[in-house]
Amino acid sequence: MSSFNPLKAALVLPFVATVDAFFRINCGVIQTGRVDSVVNPGALAEHAHTLVGSANIGVNSTYETLYNSPCSSCQIQDDLSAYWTPLLYYHYPNGTFIEVPHGGSVIYYLGRGVGGETKTIVPFPEGFQMLSGNKAARSYDNQTMTWGNAKYPGRPVADRSCWDGENLYKTDNSHVAYLSGIDNGICPPSHPVYLPILFMETSYATSIVPPHEDGTPLEDSRFVFSQGDPTGFGFHGDFVNGWAKDVQLEAVENCLYNDPSYGTVEECPALMRSNTNGAAYNCPEQPPAVDEPVHGLLDRLPGCIEITYGPEAAPASSMKCGPEDPPPPAIIATRQRYLGCFNDTGGGGYRTLNAISTSNYTVMTVQYCQQWCADRGYRLSGVEYAQECHCDNYINPTAISAQSGNDSWNSCTWNCGGTLTAKFDSEQQLCGGLGHIDVYNNADPDFDAFGDNSNTAGNAQPYTPAAGFGENYLGCYSDTGVRTLSGASTEALNMTVERCTGKGSQICGGAGVISLYNVSDFKGPEAKPSVGKYATQRCLTDPANGGRALQGNYTSRPDMTIEHCVKFCLGSFYHYAGVEFGHECFCGNEIKTSTGATAIDCDVTQVMLCPGNNYQFCGGRSFMNLYYSPTL
Repeated sequence: MSSFNPLKAALVLPFVATVDAFFRINCGVIQTGRVDSVVNPGALAEHAHTLVGSANIGVNSTYETLYNSPCSSCQIQDDLSAYWTPLLYYHYPNGTFIEVPHGGSVIYYLGRGVGGETKTIVPFPEGFQMLSGNKAARSYDNQTMTWGNAKYPGRPVADRSCWDGENLYKTDNSHVAYLSGIDNGICPPSHPVYLPILFMETSYATSIVPPHEDGTPLEDSRFVFSQGDPTGFGFHGDFVNGWAKDVQLEAVENCLYNDPSYGTVEECPALMRSNTNGAAYNCPEQPPAVDEPVHGLLDRLPGCIEITYGPEAAPASSMKCGPEDPPPPAIIATRQRYLGCFNDTGGGGYRTLNAISTSNYTVMTVQYCQQWCADRGYRLSGVEYAQECHCDNYINPTAISAQSGNDSWNSCTWNCGGTLTAKFDSEQQLCGGLGHIDVYNNADPDFDAFGDNSNTAGNAQPYTPAAGFGENYLGCYSDTGVRTLSGASTEALNMTVERCTGKGSQICGGAGVISLYNVSDFKGPEAKPSVGKYATQRCLTDPANGGRALQGNYTSRPDMTIEHCVKFCLGSFYHYAGVEFGHECFCGNEIKTSTGATAIDCDVTQVMLCPGNNYQFCGGRSFMNLYYSPTL
């Protein structure tokens, strides 16, 4: 795979040197695993995929199930289609595999054709699905190549965009054909209907894959796609249409022609009506549909995959399980739907889910809580504080979800106690957070919700008269310009008229004004004493020459916590873990004191809070909170 650049793989290359009109849609990951409802409907796929789009994607997906999804991980919420490609892994010399991370895909819709034929492009019909590429390909040909590399830098490769006008899908994909020039030209008489050209582009973060245990650098030849393909020629992708019909029609008719905007959806009114920049947070990755690990460090590729190097095509036997292989994993019931991360501040005297609850750190997982609630007749289940499980048949009407757009930050970032207890460095589940709860809905229409509703959160009243101000209320202060208490002036009390989003019976300031209270028993954040085997040290400054105090490995994430950083460094086999500038994590086995790194007492006036847990310190500008473990 020496000519393959694994950093970016795409089903077609974007517009090369053309001026064709197009629009592009950014999508976050919605599902990961052996799911392929096109090739293997209702069954396990042979290899693992990374999927973006509709939250309802599963092994039995149809247009109806996708279109009725509560959300999409793509920025255009009217596009409830599903798109997927193989996962990329790195194969270590010791035989293990690690997933190469990526942040999702960019989906391009292009209008191409010769002699004005683009004016005849029609939207994808309801129920349409197709597969592009050949999973078994291990060498180049001009029909199945689906990615760009150094050897073929100027070869645009296109999805089939000519339809026979009759069949929504055929297993040999003969219902679609290429344009005469592959990525441009005319459609053959057998396939007279012009569709938009699709391509899916995924950028892989190969630079943050941990190095070999002996410190030797990564090798390009060890990157391998999940179907056992180290060449990249077998890269492929699937598409199942889930668009809102009228929206797709308007976008195709008005945004694929004479477009000067370089693909931005802001220039397409049909798309802008459901555009959001928070899709990845509002519609996060869903619980797995297959009970099989696919993330992190693995002993083998998911499935029964044999790596084949070509140049001949991989035989079917290299991707199929035999009698000597382990039994297949179970397909998890897809009736459970993730509703979002809700605040749990007890609005109206009720929790977000209030009927019954239990707490058990050592066993708590998402599935444990779902089953515990279902066994007691409750449709809704919620996990919180890593160890709590709450059940109800109604949700508190005052609860606010990140999915609704009212909560600016998803605070459900705590790992489940059950998955942490099972194995600290294995794949983890999220179980809410501090005052925030992950809520799931059992959507089985035959489920009998027989649970006692006498204490349900549905009894909470969302719109009650605002309560009076507390005795420690200081007044309503101007909050325009520079936000500083010492320079503010008291205004009339009736200026603070906005209800609190977490509790409608309380007042929480107003436009340009702030309700100010004196909290006498305030307890601030602190440096977490320890995480697992890692204990806190003093703070550590970076060298004055611009280098880093720890130079082993690095990651950054918007929801950084001490636990996230320690877990990352432990998985990379480093003794030191340091969090810096709020969201950065550095690892190493030695401190670069020779270049100026210095241990100091932590200055709490300069330290930043961890964005994933505001009760923790995560370093500051040019210095880090340091953690160390003598053993791994």
